[in-house]
Amino acid sequence: MKVVQLASLTFKKLEELLEQEIAIIRALDHPNVIRCVEVLKSANHCYFITELCDGGSLEKTLRERGPLPEEELWPYASQLFQGLKYLSGRNIVHRDIKPANVFIKEGQLKIADFGFAIHARYYKTDTVKPSLISALALHSTCPPKDS
Repeated sequence: MKVVQLASLTFKKLEELLEQEIAIIRALDHPNVIRCVEVLKSANHCYFITELCDGGSLEKTLRERGPLPEEELWPYASQLFQGLKYLSGRNIVHRDIKPANVFIKEGQLKIADFGFAIHARYYKTDTVKPSLISALALHSTCPPKDS
């Protein structure tokens, strides 16, 4: 569950980002994107009720275990790529991909926290820079070499 204090939305742009996050997360349906069960608002808070990812964040896993072995890393990289590819296909740019925003549920990665996400259609195509998707696409087609 994610909780946003509405009092912290001191600028109109922050309110717009929250409304955009709500619209984006409600529309997503992919195995590598966290599923939103419900969004509730009270006078002071906005609650994003999501599926439970009992494996915690990728950040927590890396902190506890250190670098992942290559045989575990490749499936995770592929899952992350699949989730980003799905988002890209819907013109959604996450803009905050990091281990703290990627969760694990039964061995499957889930991209979460769409607070900075935008619809790319709002931007001119000539201003879009090469993204993480391009880099991951290149590497995901190159499996590790056998030693």
